[in-house]
Amino acid sequence: MKKLFVILTLLASTAAYCGTKYPISFWVPERPLSEEAVKRAADCGFNLYFDTYATEPEDQKRLLDLCEKYHMKVKIYDKRISRGDWVDPDFSEKIAAAVNDYKDHPALWGYHVVDEPVPGYYYTLARKMLEIGKHDPDKTAFVNMFPYGIVGTNRPLFDRATHERFIEEFMCLTRPKALSYDIYVLAKDPKNDNINGFFNNIEIIRDKALKYDVPFHACILSVEHGGYRDPSAEDLRWQVFNTLVYGGKGLIYFTYAVPGGSDSASFNYQDALLDKNFKPTRRYYDSQKINADLTSIGDTMMDLTSVGVFHTGKRVASYAKDIPVENLIKVTGGEFVLGQFVSSDGEKYAMVTNRLMRETQTAYLTFAQNAKVTEIKPRGKRGLQTAPDKWQKTLAPGDGVLIKIETGDLKYARWDYSFEHMPKVSVYAPDSESLAAAEYAKDALFGKVAVNVIGGDAAKPALISRRFGSEAYIIFGDKNCYLPVGMNESKRLADLLVADSAEDFSAFKDVNHIFCPAVIVKSVTGEKLAAGIEKFFEK
Repeated sequence: MKKLFVILTLLASTAAYCGTKYPISFWVPERPLSEEAVKRAADCGFNLYFDTYATEPEDQKRLLDLCEKYHMKVKIYDKRISRGDWVDPDFSEKIAAAVNDYKDHPALWGYHVVDEPVPGYYYTLARKMLEIGKHDPDKTAFVNMFPYGIVGTNRPLFDRATHERFIEEFMCLTRPKALSYDIYVLAKDPKNDNINGFFNNIEIIRDKALKYDVPFHACILSVEHGGYRDPSAEDLRWQVFNTLVYGGKGLIYFTYAVPGGSDSASFNYQDALLDKNFKPTRRYYDSQKINADLTSIGDTMMDLTSVGVFHTGKRVASYAKDIPVENLIKVTGGEFVLGQFVSSDGEKYAMVTNRLMRETQTAYLTFAQNAKVTEIKPRGKRGLQTAPDKWQKTLAPGDGVLIKIETGDLKYARWDYSFEHMPKVSVYAPDSESLAAAEYAKDALFGKVAVNVIGGDAAKPALISRRFGSEAYIIFGDKNCYLPVGMNESKRLADLLVADSAEDFSAFKDVNHIFCPAVIVKSVTGEKLAAGIEKFFEK
């Protein structure tokens, strides 16, 4: 019952953020901005417009008006937000002015903040996002993250554990309304496609999105450039449906038009969905069909929470999981990805995708108990309902199918593999009194919060770091203060732990490399420490 409540809470939160329309967006618009350009994008199936070339506020306001006419939303690009100078003492006023220019427009979706920030920028990024939220708390301050891994090889830019820690720190510090990332895996030679990198990245992103109760978006490759090939219709569909099967709730094409300026020359960009003269290409019409298919199931997908993702056939990703023996569904017939979902009313849904980009396959589904299968928004001939415990569907390369499964109570099988996350806090206790309080809290919160106690010489401030991967840090020191690295979350933690008001201690230079909420306390009882930690992690 508790797990069902958690899932319904996740769904309610996602609905509040996204509404029912599945966001389909792009990088690099047609230029110059015009009604014809907006209509062309809408006709291709895009519903979220983003224009980094219309750089003046009046241009963005015009874009909002045009998109409202064509039932699209806008992600704002404003230099006062996206290029804010934090040395400037007037940054707060500039962001407030920018947000106030747009926040009441019905076509507004959110604000672009930055693309692919490096970890050392997270603190500045959190300040910017916090400032946006003060003036427009219901809209998205949008950040797109780096992947790990590069096209043509399985060699990562940095190792998976380091990348996972960076994503955790970003989520913990900034608390975004959505998690977005990009990874482009289509090499010039298909033999070098980084399939391992694609699925290992999306495993990380899915886990963090579920943990922090936010939807995730993915940028997909739609233009030949650098070491990447010209994506075929099958390549595009493969990227879309293998994002959906993991529960992705937003797609961003990179790119829609051909970039201008130095980027175009240095990366040798070829025609995208539009050519260099902004005329539709083959990729435009391929994407138009894919976007229509996506839109037809979009409302349903927005109402679903991912509770399991599994692979069949040969192992293509280090962290991909096989279908468990006790699972309700078994899939045979080739190489597929199976995504399992629960809707807001507790119904079971599944998506099966063809993991191959070049071959058609038929997926054969068998069930551990009798099941009624309904295909959602089928294209062409329906999948054959052969028996109450069997179902099959032929899938073109990269394609997928969404089905609803009705079984009644599960008697012999399992469906939900979602995890109930246990938060982790590190407590640095250098003396016997603080160590006793920390150990008390650790015992009192067993099974609720993982309390990592660091005592003795290891608890000295100079040795404190993020290496323990916690979501909050409590440091026993000589004054009550909070570190501004966690912004309002650090302040909230401080208020829960100390009776008097803790001060902002920006100059505490001995504590390095902490991006998550952090507090320094002079003394606190074990009971107060345990109660404060538990309260901090309550939803």
